Formats: sequence, C-alpha cells, structure tokens
Amino acid sequence: MSDVTYPSARSSAFVAQSQGAPSSVRPAGAAAVFWCGLLLLSLSYELPLHELTSYDRLNPRLFDVVLVLAAVFSGWRLRVKDAFVGSWLAVTLIFVMIGGLSFGFLLPGEYRYFSLFYSIKYIEILLFLLIISGFDWNREQIATLIKCFAIGVALAGVWGLLQKLGILPSERFLPNGEQINLSRGAVLATYGPTYFHSGVMGAMGATAALALRMQNRISWLLFLPLFASGAFLAIFAGSRAGLALLLIACSLILFRRSLYVVLGVGVVSVVLLLPGVLDYLTGESITVQRILDTEHSNSVENRISMGSLAQFGRLIDYHGAGLLLYGGGFYAVPMPDLSGLVKYRVGYGIHNIHLFPLEQAGILGFFASLTFWVVALAKGLRARTTIMGASGLALLASIFAIGWAGQIFFLGFGTENMLAAQLGVIFLLLTYSSAKPREQIGDKQDGATVVATEQQADVAEAAEIKDGAAAGQSAAATEADDDSPLGRFLAR
Repeated sequence: MSDVTYPSARSSAFVAQSQGAPSSVRPAGAAAVFWCGLLLLSLSYELPLHELTSYDRLNPRLFDVVLVLAAVFSGWRLRVKDAFVGSWLAVTLIFVMIGGLSFGFLLPGEYRYFSLFYSIKYIEILLFLLIISGFDWNREQIATLIKCFAIGVALAGVWGLLQKLGILPSERFLPNGEQINLSRGAVLATYGPTYFHSGVMGAMGATAALALRMQNRISWLLFLPLFASGAFLAIFAGSRAGLALLLIACSLILFRRSLYVVLGVGVVSVVLLLPGVLDYLTGESITVQRILDTEHSNSVENRISMGSLAQFGRLIDYHGAGLLLYGGGFYAVPMPDLSGLVKYRVGYGIHNIHLFPLEQAGILGFFASLTFWVVALAKGLRARTTIMGASGLALLASIFAIGWAGQIFFLGFGTENMLAAQLGVIFLLLTYSSAKPREQIGDKQDGATVVATEQQADVAEAAEIKDGAAAGQSAAATEADDDSPLGRFLAR
C-alpha cells in the first residue's frame, strides 16, 4: 500500500476546530475518562449501598451515587443532535409523560407510585446517556471506557463463580428481612435479583472483550479472563436470553475475521467434546435446563409463536381502546390471567420488547421506540467499518431479535440499571468508527499550536474498509493507547 501524506477529512475538521472553529462538544480529558469509566464500572455492582426504605429498588446503588458526581464534576456538555441520543430522548419524554398520566389518573392508590418511580428511572438513564455522549471522545478513550465495562463484568463474574462454588452466599433478602424467592441454581453475582440481569450483562461483557481483542486493544492475556468471566455468567446465570445474546453477538463479530472463526469453532468444539462437559452443563447450568424445558408454558417456543400476540389480545379485551391511546398503566399494567383473575404487573409486562412500549405507553410509546430502533440500527450499519463499531451493531441487532421472546431491553423485573449499560456501551461502540485517533500536539509556532493527527491510523482505517480483515489488523496496530492515567493502567 502506498504512503499517503494528505490529511483526512476528520483530521482537517479537528485542525479547524483547534484554530477556533466553534464546537458544542468538549474534547474529553482525563477527568471525563475517569468519571465515565467509573460509571461503567459501577454498573456491575447493583447491590444496595444502604437500606433506606422497605422497597428494595428505591435504595441507592453505586451507579446512582457516581452518576450524581459525574454530572457535577465530569464537565460534560449537552448534545442531542446525535440521532441515537435524540431518538432516545423522545422515548424518555413520552414514557415520562405517560408515567405522569398513569400516576394522576390511570392507576389506583399504591400502584400509581410505581409509575412515578419508573419515570424517574428513565430520566436517570437519559442523564447517563447525555453524560456519555457529552464529550468528543477519541478512539483510545472509547477503548479505555469499554475496558472499564468489561473489567466490571469480569469482577462480577468472579463473584458469581464464588457463589456457584458455595464460597459466597447466593441468598437475597428484602429490606424487611424476607428472603427473595430465587430460581434454584441461578447465579446472580453482584447484579439484581433476577437471573437475566447477570446473564445479559455477562454476554455484553464477553462481547466487549472480544471486540477489544479483535481491534487489538487488549492482549490475549487480558482477553481470556475477561471473556471467560462474562461467558460464565451468560452460561450459568439462568437466562436463556443472555446465552442467546452471547452466541449471536459473538458469532456476528467473529465472522469478520476468518482466523477468529476457526479459533472460535475449534475451541468450542474441543471444550464440548471433553468427557463429561455436556453432562455437567445439563446438570449444573440452569440456563441449559431452562432451554431444554420446552413444555413449560413460559417456554421460548411459546413466545416466538403467537403467545405474545395472544397475551396482547387479552390486554386489549380488558382495557379496550385506551390501551392503544395511553397504555394500560405505566409499569403497573393490570392484566387478567387465564382464569380471569386480574393482577397488577408491577415492574414488568409483556415479554416482548416491541410490544412492551405499546402496552406501557400506547401508540406514542410504540412509535417512539420504533423510531429509536430504526435510528440506532442505521447508525450501526454506518459504524460497521471497524470491529468495535460492528460489535455495537451486533449487540444492537441481537437484542432487537431476541427481544421478540424476552424482556431483554427495557426496564423490567429486577434489572436495575441494565438498560443504562446497554445504551451506554452500544453508543460508545458505534461512536468508535467515527471518532478520531488520539491527536498529537506538536511544537508551538508564533503562539499557535500546530496539531498533527495520526495520519497512519487514518490510512490504515481506510485500508481496513477497502481490504477487510488483514488491513483491519494494521489499523488497530497503529492506534496509540490512551494517555490518561486510567488508560495507561488498563493498557498494561
């Protein structure tokens, strides 16, 4: 490949900005990397910090505390021009509006306060996304943030392994001392009291580690424990959706590189062919046991077929046209079971992320959600030119597909801040492709700073788009490490 000496359009834009062109987004510094990295780490410790109330979800988590501090000290700036952020802002505004309507008119007594609580949670998640998107990240900084997330999931995976071995207790208790009824054998680690929280987070952590390795952002020595810890949670937590997310997302990423396909298939085949492995998974993994339980009324097969639509039909029969206009009651929708007994489903709803907004917030919520998916997937298709961007698209597309049969995306059950993790990690991965490599500051001449960009990284990136996998490795190899203290530590 011939040498190229002209600057890229992205480099020229940065030079123009450095010479005084206005910018609504602040270049990210060490403080931004620190606070946003801490935010991503905190998403993997969802145990209550202190029991202030009898309602467990009202008790503060580490993420809540760090979010307040990051909002004050990180130096972020509001940016809603990004279509991904803007479309999620529309979802939040409609959810909060319907939540207020449910609080004031749709739900009785004690149930209406749940609408208020979940409305506040969606505002909190929006604030997190605004902070994450409120900086002009370069590629090295994005890689550092994704490392923080993957390390947080890995630490949770170690905690879960110690629970599986019986070294750490696995019981969960409500603030009043009542023990939470958990699925036997489920591995919750440091996440919420439902198995698919740890399962989905494990799958995302393993996928993030794979993306970093294939982009040459971490060594094999760091990749192996990060991936193994996340995969452990996805396999043993008990969540079929989490295991499906791991398999589908990683497969989509692996097929970008033939070498990794061969390695991945080879390793999985060897492990599964080892004596006793399949028997062990069948006997010890509640996830595998639930996959084999196809006769259960809550089986995946039932949901993929017409089960979700039949359930939604019963909702319409009970609520009438009002369900389509403003939902059935935000996060406390009453629904009759098959025997006709009406129950308020607090904190969850229909197990289908595409029908869920319609159930909770009516036609406005449905179209806002649909718009978000269209915008996000379009951003993902544009970002697939790099491994990191393709990984964000793989996660997004996998969640979109699996969501037909599971509550894998919107707030539900005991997933605490899982939705914030999904939005933040996917946004960063998709942003990687359009982000600049780290700028190098040169000598000062006549009081002006001469900014030299990493032209070799630009050239290698263009070669990756043109030539595919081999040039992609060259692109990753030319990218420098983040020079913040946190970046230097994680690069070891």
